Amino acid sequence: MTFSSNTPSSNNDNFSWIPIIAILSASFVYAIIRYSFFGPIGMEHWPSYITNKAISVFAVGLLALSAWNYAQGRKESSRQQGRLVWHAALIHSGLSLALLQADYYPAFFSTKGMNAMGELVILFGVIGTYALWQISHHSGINHHRFKQLACAFALLHLLPMSTSWFTIEGWYGFMPPLSLISAIFASTALLLYWRYRSE
Repeated sequence: MTFSSNTPSSNNDNFSWIPIIAILSASFVYAIIRYSFFGPIGMEHWPSYITNKAISVFAVGLLALSAWNYAQGRKESSRQQGRLVWHAALIHSGLSLALLQADYYPAFFSTKGMNAMGELVILFGVIGTYALWQISHHSGINHHRFKQLACAFALLHLLPMSTSWFTIEGWYGFMPPLSLISAIFASTALLLYWRYRSE
């Protein structure tokens, strides 16, 4: 059994850059403070490593915002934000693959190469990005299903990193990891898209 959104279409469905810029700015500020001010990442790693961290949480935060606007009946805003999620995911995927080495991501590697955690993170990340790409190629129920799949695979992409979510004493500056914040955003988006799925 499926549900249709009974939320009336909003009269205020004009696309705005303000929330997007706010999420992007907050993502960069948080990443810099957590990983460089409190953490061990030097300024020389800001151009790619810190940018990749910020873009990753920006993409999922924007996905949650897109889902929220969809649930509120602001379909045009949701659609435009969804396009930006796809572009952010592409940038994140490219930077992640370029930086994929043990020096940057030691938790993903063992002495014999990439470990199971790293393999799962890459697999679900690639499938999630593919699902985002498919959204624009479908309409109706398939369009909505790919939105749900993108959220689900984003969450699966993050879950292998959950070993650091519960060791609060290991958080830089006692600031939650970006992967935990991203998982909350992905779960929120998935619940919203599931609740207001199409007939």
